Amino acid sequence: MEPVTKEEKARIQSELGIKDTGPLYSNRIKCECGKVYGAFEFVQQGIREHGRDVVGAVLELENTSVVRVNPHNIAVCASCNRRLMQGHYYCWLNGYCCCAEI
Repeated sequence: MEPVTKEEKARIQSELGIKDTGPLYSNRIKCECGKVYGAFEFVQQGIREHGRDVVGAVLELENTSVVRVNPHNIAVCASCNRRLMQGHYYCWLNGYCCCAEI
């Protein structure tokens, strides 16, 4: 995992409407089509699957950990919809961390 850049965090806030909640870490998966799946794409997929209000509420929780064990969250390329069979790892340091292994 690596720190999510200021630019990617700003894009998450401006394009997806999810406010910056502090330090974020994510790995980046390169798709065969050339696009990259990182924190922005993870939040975008979460909004698509669960809705903006749910994602925003979870990411704003304080002193709380949310761990999803099963089923795994499968990363899906936002450009070509290919299922990325490499695990996507992320950590929201305000209390939200999870990992998915495929």
